Amino acid sequence: MASKNQFITFNNGQKYPVVGFGTWKSKPGEVEEAVKVAIDTGYRHIDCAMVYDNENEIGKAIKQKIDEGVVKREDLFITSKLWNTFHQPDYVETVLKKTLSNLQIEYLDLYLIHWPMAFKEGKLEDEWFPKDADGVTLEGNGSYIETWKAMENLVTKGLVKSIGISNFNKKQIENILSIATIKPVVNQIECHPYLNQKKLKEFCEQNNIFVTAYSPLGSPDRPWAKPEDPSLLEDPKIVAIAKKYGKTAAQVLIKYQVQRGIIVIPKSVTKSRIESNFDIWDFVLEQGDIDAIDTFDCNGRVLHLNWYRTTKLQIIKYVWSIEYCQTPVLHKITQKYKTAVTSLVPLTTTSAKILFFFVTVTNRYLNMASNLMKMVKFNNGQLYPILGLGTWQASAIIDDSQQLINSIKNAIDIGYRHFDCAAIYNNEKLLGKAINDKILEGVIKRDELFITSKLWNDKHRSELVEEALKNTLNDLCLSYVDLYLIHWPFGTSEDSNATDSEGRLLSSGISYLETWKAMEACVQKGLTKSIGVSNFNIKQLKDILEIATIKPVVNQVECHPYLTQNKLKEFCESNGILLTGYAPLGSAKRSWAGPEEDAILDEPIVKQLADKYKKTNAQILIKFQIQRGVIVIPKSSNSERQKENFDVWDFELTTQDIDLLESLNKNARYFEFNTAKHLKDHPFLDEA
Repeated sequence: MASKNQFITFNNGQKYPVVGFGTWKSKPGEVEEAVKVAIDTGYRHIDCAMVYDNENEIGKAIKQKIDEGVVKREDLFITSKLWNTFHQPDYVETVLKKTLSNLQIEYLDLYLIHWPMAFKEGKLEDEWFPKDADGVTLEGNGSYIETWKAMENLVTKGLVKSIGISNFNKKQIENILSIATIKPVVNQIECHPYLNQKKLKEFCEQNNIFVTAYSPLGSPDRPWAKPEDPSLLEDPKIVAIAKKYGKTAAQVLIKYQVQRGIIVIPKSVTKSRIESNFDIWDFVLEQGDIDAIDTFDCNGRVLHLNWYRTTKLQIIKYVWSIEYCQTPVLHKITQKYKTAVTSLVPLTTTSAKILFFFVTVTNRYLNMASNLMKMVKFNNGQLYPILGLGTWQASAIIDDSQQLINSIKNAIDIGYRHFDCAAIYNNEKLLGKAINDKILEGVIKRDELFITSKLWNDKHRSELVEEALKNTLNDLCLSYVDLYLIHWPFGTSEDSNATDSEGRLLSSGISYLETWKAMEACVQKGLTKSIGVSNFNIKQLKDILEIATIKPVVNQVECHPYLTQNKLKEFCESNGILLTGYAPLGSAKRSWAGPEEDAILDEPIVKQLADKYKKTNAQILIKFQIQRGVIVIPKSSNSERQKENFDVWDFELTTQDIDLLESLNKNARYFEFNTAKHLKDHPFLDEA
């Protein structure tokens, strides 16, 4: 029976179908029928693994379809994988033969090392996840280099046609290539628009290795998915593209990978979906649609392998080998694992490097775990951390430039990935230096950061907007920002020192609508991923929305319990715009603060809640905004306070607590911008 499909050619000349049928999470009792439906539909590439615990049923389905004459063995392309407990070289062939027996076939078309790390050596009858008395996954002694040599022997013996790897990063692939006599033909990895793996794909292609994408639909049925997690299949942009072609969102996501030259293995046990996922051969996505889907990338990994990361030594190895892979999302590890590390690692040269890396960056990974899980989703599909670090007044508070650079570096080590800056803060060069130092150290990659900046009031003329953004990019040493905002709705004279006789700023006469159009052009030129506004009121937002071809994703405004901004928040949310709250702690260190002013941090209600949860007053105020769905950017250059402000993921305020904090609202502003209050576009003149 003929099958519609496209084929790619491996580096050894073997051809393989670009669309396969995934079997992970397919339950016993379901998978046999699903595989039979898949073969009847036209799938010829079946992706399996011993650890999926369903190869027996898959084998029955394959045998039945061969016996029925629907397919011959040589029409099928069967992939399986070697599990982590079987990395010992002298046991690899035994495990493969068990897989062949389960699948009722004589050879595999492709066999992969499932993960680069080895668990404690086991036998076929042992547990997949060996653990110690504390429930910690036990590490094995095997090296994937030795395992690879055993994999090569399987090809020589004719038990498999091709071999490859899965979940390997760039450094690990380089290690394999340095010793291989048979090169891997594929690297199977998580890949979808939120994690498009562009850099790793480029590296693999340079070495004639294909990428196979698992979870191409974002694995919405993963057991640990949360209701608030973004869904690719429901994303408005994906849905719109699907509607354009008269296809499903899933078909668009599969075709996206096919047109990128990536092998793709969607999974379903539902007959209609199995058939629909294969029906992608009668349309081609336009390049503009592919480019639009590419913009979704945010290193948003959904398969974190958390049980692996709770091991002792392996956590260090994973951190050491992170290049070109998503920053790991780690659960907090108890102090005993940190202190035990010296007894776990022999002091070889490599181990010394690992230890150095562990000491300098492991706390960063541990602390950023929950932050990576707390992302908000903009109306254009971009994900953004809900907690960032503000940098206003940083230069004023810290006189020493190197001290400010060190402060930003410390924030990165703690786990901050969202940095809020502005040209007017006069510190973007120092922020850029800190960021680039950390990138060069290998601690972060650019695409793991979320940088916001703002257009100042004297640059509102459309011809100046792009120039101003490019100056910011030059100062930050970046090629793009993640978010660019109009700082205030009013434009002021391009002579920044010009004032009237009363010392008030002069108007430029330029409308923020003209400025917005220039902001949209910056998105189209790739200078910023998203655009938004700051300090805009409801009327001004309505004006923007009437003319916008690209909607603002956020409105950054002063927001704290004395100024909850509920009405503005409701309007923004009803229009798909998120609120970012600046001065969430009340900005006690602002230069014009009076000694008689009420201080939010000293409010008895705030202190009462801090005592209740054993947290600081600042942590309560930050968590208040997060639970309201407000992006929050507290500012501090003190390392201990930075750390405290970031440590807000292990408690939840009750609804009653939030109501108590909201009861403090008295519409009290700290930021009035009085020297511009006479200008017609000053936002606080008409807040309706």
